[in-house]
Amino acid sequence: MSTNDIKTLLGANKKALAFLHNACGFDFQKDFFISRGEGRFTFNSVNKIVSENVSGSCKIALLVKANSSWKSNLNFVSLGKEKFNPTRHDNIKYWNYDIDYFFGIGDFEETRRGKTEYYFIIAQKMEYLSAPKPEANIDLSQRFKYVPKQYEKAGDGHGKTWINNITLRLTDGSAKDFGYKPFETRYSNDKTTDNVNEIIDKSGYLIIERHRELKGLAHRLRADRAKNAASMADYTAREEAIYEAIEAAKRKLSNKILIASTYEDMDLIEEAVKKLRWIVFDMKLHDEYATGNKYSSVAEIENRLSNVENKLKEI
Repeated sequence: MSTNDIKTLLGANKKALAFLHNACGFDFQKDFFISRGEGRFTFNSVNKIVSENVSGSCKIALLVKANSSWKSNLNFVSLGKEKFNPTRHDNIKYWNYDIDYFFGIGDFEETRRGKTEYYFIIAQKMEYLSAPKPEANIDLSQRFKYVPKQYEKAGDGHGKTWINNITLRLTDGSAKDFGYKPFETRYSNDKTTDNVNEIIDKSGYLIIERHRELKGLAHRLRADRAKNAASMADYTAREEAIYEAIEAAKRKLSNKILIASTYEDMDLIEEAVKKLRWIVFDMKLHDEYATGNKYSSVAEIENRLSNVENKLKEI
């Protein structure tokens, strides 16, 4: 292994080895291989480099730095028997280590072929691996204190900033540290803040999580209230009027067929029949939703019935 490559990797991300140990089972107390490369790489080229340096069956992982202004972190890529696996792996808490993943194969392929700044290949014999260490789930209802200066900010490039990652330490005597991202993405609908005191209060509780719980509860209560109102609404008279209008439209179209004499007449009738077909289908859905209590609000019922009534006027 190259000591310089290890130092370079830790310079790019000081948590990289911890991530590889916990996520993949690499045991860095035993012999392992690491190599830094730049530019384009392929599945075969990576395997060739590893096979020249590690004998026998081994596990291989990549940490890839994209040449992009908005992809600042290293991206984790595992290698299967025949292909790269660059997208998100379940049960890996990337954000605790400031490690990212590629959002799709296309995203990865674009980077691999021409937008790679540099990458690290890490490999180790299967016999040296340990079982991946399960990540401890952070109980957000516990008390914490944030580690001074152990948080980072992010921004949208237009002056708005927020706390991207903060290190929390349990106050139960264990002194365990957790990486916590109050706003998982910059596209979050949550109100963002760069003030630590709006995330964790003086007692050590994550007030931002409590606010989210209350917001979620309020949303559910409003949704339940709207759904109950929809289930209690009586649209019998309006439904009967619509079905009468559908029957009248059928008779109207039947009469038009009897007197139609040109291709153009039949073409117009055909278009009207198609519209009527969708009207009947919409009412079938309405009946299923109404009897199955599937409507989420009165507004949803109004919208469907109004659309049907407007379509009927076009026939």
